[in-house]
Amino acid sequence: GTDGCNAIKTTWEVDGDKILISSFTTTQKACAGVDTWLSKASSATVEGNVMKIADASGKVVGGLEKEDK
Repeated sequence: GTDGCNAIKTTWEVDGDKILISSFTTTQKACAGVDTWLSKASSATVEGNVMKIADASGKVVGGLEKEDK
């Protein structure tokens, strides 16, 4: 995937209602205006049309809204 600037590669698995995100690799480009919150991802939960991303301590650091196609 991408954060809009850097390429991100990871693996994940489902554990009950939680998505566990393995450590990942990412490029380290310095792009103006790109927030790097996604690099803190450790787990995620889906609530409706939003995937809430949490860091290793369980704190929600952001969310991704499902796009209608």
